[in-house]
Amino acid sequence: MVRPLPLVLLAALVGAPSGAAQVCESAYLKTQQEVDQFDCEVVTGWLSIYPGLSPGQSDITNLDGLSELRSAGVLSITDHRDLESLAGLEALESVGSLYLRSTAVRSVEALAVLAGPLEDLVVQDNDFLMSLDGLQGVTAARHVTVRNNDRLEDVDGLSGMEQVHGKLWVLNNDALADLDGLAPSSYVGGEVVVAANDALSDCGCGLYGKITGGTVFGEIRVEDNAPGCNSPADVAAPAPGSCRFAVAAEDAPGLDGALTVGPNPTAGAATLRAGLEAPGLVRVTLRDALGRLVRVLHDGPAAGALEVGLDASALAPGVYVVRLEAPGRVEAAPLTVAR
Repeated sequence: MVRPLPLVLLAALVGAPSGAAQVCESAYLKTQQEVDQFDCEVVTGWLSIYPGLSPGQSDITNLDGLSELRSAGVLSITDHRDLESLAGLEALESVGSLYLRSTAVRSVEALAVLAGPLEDLVVQDNDFLMSLDGLQGVTAARHVTVRNNDRLEDVDGLSGMEQVHGKLWVLNNDALADLDGLAPSSYVGGEVVVAANDALSDCGCGLYGKITGGTVFGEIRVEDNAPGCNSPADVAAPAPGSCRFAVAAEDAPGLDGALTVGPNPTAGAATLRAGLEAPGLVRVTLRDALGRLVRVLHDGPAAGALEVGLDASALAPGVYVVRLEAPGRVEAAPLTVAR
C-alpha cells in the first residue's frame, strides 16, 4: 500500500508565465497548516484531505486555503469530525469523483458552481448533513452512493442528474423523507438499492417511473424502509402535481413512445401493439419489477403493425414491464396485473 505523504505537490508547473494556473498532479493534506498553504488551482490527480494514520483526530476546521481550487481529478474529504463547512470550495468547477465521508459538514452549498458529469459520487457517514443542495449542477455519474447520513432529509440536490451509468444506492439515511430529487434521472445502467431508510414512506416520485419504465438495467431492491416503500410493488404512482421536480419520461432518452399495452390493468388477456418503421428481428419480453425475465412474448422477424397477445391469468398480481427490442429502437411499457 502506498502511504500518503504529508503534502505532495507533484509536477507543479515550474517557470509558468504570470497569470497561468498553478497545476499539481496530486495533493495529500493532513493538517490545517497544509490546507492553509495550498496554492494549486488545478489538481490533475487526487486531492485527498485525510488525517492519515490518525482518523478522527484531524485539526482541520476549515478549507479556506482551497479558495483558488477550480478543478480536481478526485476530491476526497474523509474523517474530519471538526470540519463543519465546505466554505473555501466556492470556485470549484469540476471534479472527476467526489467523496465526502465521516465529516461534521452541515451543507454542501459551497459546491454550487460544480457542474457536469462525475465518475463516483459518494456521500457517506456525515452525521450532521441535512441536504445535498449545492450538487444540482452534477448531470450524470457512474456510481452514486448516499449512505449513513443520519440527518439527511431529502436528495433534492441530485435533481440535476439525468443518468447514472452504474449503481444507485440510497441506504441507512434515518431522516430521509422522500426521493423526489431522483425523479428527473431517466436512466440507471446498474442496480438501484433503496433500503433501511427508517422514515422513507414516500418514494413514488423518485422510483415509480424507474420501476415501470424499463429504464433501470440492473436489479431494483426496495426494502426495510417505512411502510409504503418496502418493495417495488409497494411503490405507488405519484399523484399529479405532487412531485417537486418533473418526473422523467418512462422511456429511456431518445426512444420512441409508440408501444402500448392494454387493457391495463388486466386480470387476464392483454395485447401489445407497436408500429415498426422497418422490418427486422424483434424481441418482446415480459419482466418483473426487479427487471427479471418472466416470459419471452415474441422473438423473430416482424414488420409493420406488430400485435402480440399476452395471457396474464397465471401471473402474480403486481407491476410488470413489457420490453420491445427492434432495430434502432428499444421501448418499455408498464403492465399492472390485478385480481
